[in-house]
Amino acid sequence: NLDIHLGVERRVIFDFVHVLQEECSLHQALIADKKVKGLYMLAASQTRDKESLTVEGVERVLAELAERFDYVVLDSPAGIESGARHAMY
Repeated sequence: NLDIHLGVERRVIFDFVHVLQEECSLHQALIADKKVKGLYMLAASQTRDKESLTVEGVERVLAELAERFDYVVLDSPAGIESGARHAMY
């Protein structure tokens, strides 16, 4: 899990689904890395329904990320389930 490798697993308050459903802002959900300036992580939901991911919603969040960052790296589940398909969008 990327959050564990970055040492931010205890700092996750909001996740991608919160941003998608406009329960918080992207700024609130991004977790800044303490070691690497300019590196942020947006956690995936571990507890909420992944079916709430829509192409339109993912597109909106990715567009907002693209406006803010030069590079956006997506980590998705293996296979061809909806999470992987949306990440490939």
